[in-house]
Amino acid sequence: MEYGVDVRRLCPREVDVWEIKSLLVKQQLRVFGWFVLPKLFVAVRGAVRDDLEKIRGPKWDQAIKSADEARKMLVGSVDWYHADPEMYLQSPR
Repeated sequence: MEYGVDVRRLCPREVDVWEIKSLLVKQQLRVFGWFVLPKLFVAVRGAVRDDLEKIRGPKWDQAIKSADEARKMLVGSVDWYHADPEMYLQSPR
């Protein structure tokens, strides 16, 4: 995966919710969740790209909010946060 192409951190960054994109040509899927550790992603919500706004709007905000609420319900606050998004895609040492 490449940061900014296949996976990216969504705003606000402090919430630490991520989006992983499918590589399908039609009906692209977006999966929302968070990284527990580098390369260990928990997916809690999915959406077809066409069901979201072309630019950020209420549906994007709801997807981010529901992923954040799922994490808070399952594990509490963010345990691992790094300002450099590339750190999430590296192998843990």
